[in-house]
Amino acid sequence: MYYYKSKKGNKVLCLEHPIEEDLRYSKSRSAWEPCTLGEYEQYVARKNAKMRIHFLERELARTDWVVIKIGEETDASKIAELRNKYADVIAQRKSWRAEINELERL
Repeated sequence: MYYYKSKKGNKVLCLEHPIEEDLRYSKSRSAWEPCTLGEYEQYVARKNAKMRIHFLERELARTDWVVIKIGEETDASKIAELRNKYADVIAQRKSWRAEINELERL
């Protein structure tokens, strides 16, 4: 396999043949430079992490209403009741935030 990264650093390629032999890249060949398997894998891992973070942030946004509902309640007994009712959502949100923090370290 042959690995390439764009000179801008925002894309990678994995080809079965050298880029010089691949007609799909005949016009843009100069925009690419060889890279190692490690560099390729690191780029792919970062890209996957960004996609996962985006998904998790959407999940947090989708469940924001639970936190807002609890936050707007003023009656202490109703707050406790809501926390119990939505305990699974609150726990999942904590898990999502922890995963986002871990992924952002990559």
